[in-house]
Amino acid sequence: MSAESTSMQAEPPAGIGGAATKSQVFAWGLWDWGSAAFNAVILTFVFSVYLTDAVGDDLPGTISATTWLSWALGIAGFFIAILAPITGQRFDASGKRKLSLAILTGITVLSMAGLYFVEDNYRYLWLGLVLLAIGSVIFELAGVPYNAMMRQVSTPENLDESPASAGPWDISAESCCCCCVTSGSSSATATLGDSWD
Repeated sequence: MSAESTSMQAEPPAGIGGAATKSQVFAWGLWDWGSAAFNAVILTFVFSVYLTDAVGDDLPGTISATTWLSWALGIAGFFIAILAPITGQRFDASGKRKLSLAILTGITVLSMAGLYFVEDNYRYLWLGLVLLAIGSVIFELAGVPYNAMMRQVSTPENLDESPASAGPWDISAESCCCCCVTSGSSSATATLGDSWD
């Protein structure tokens, strides 16, 4: 085996591993930090509770808003399971992971922005459920090219040092989101008084 072929085998493919700078790694990690807002604020602590306890609290019929929310997220989970492997293969084949991540993140942001129009009226429950389900699907699909980019910003030697593998990133992001939402709600209540209800 020639020295040239040995050198080619020792070097990682272009765009994989050691070529990433610290700023690129940090920027890549910020997506994980920022995306925590969707899980913390939209799916878990705030908007899902708003849908079930405010928007759908007087929903007619025997099926509760909580049940409808569970069904909506269950259907979203089904589509995630079906679409994630397919889209992952396409992202890898096209080599456009950054573009795919940007587009899917943009759609997720639009679905989150659409939740602004969900009023405290049971007639808006369906809009909220549809936007929440769509956002959930697209958000999880965005994680496919994001995770696939890990090989571009890390190597087997420094994988444990990458931002996405550090739990404090997610924990700090979710804590920050919850603090901002809580302080914002408290300020609005103090300012508007009973009219906030």
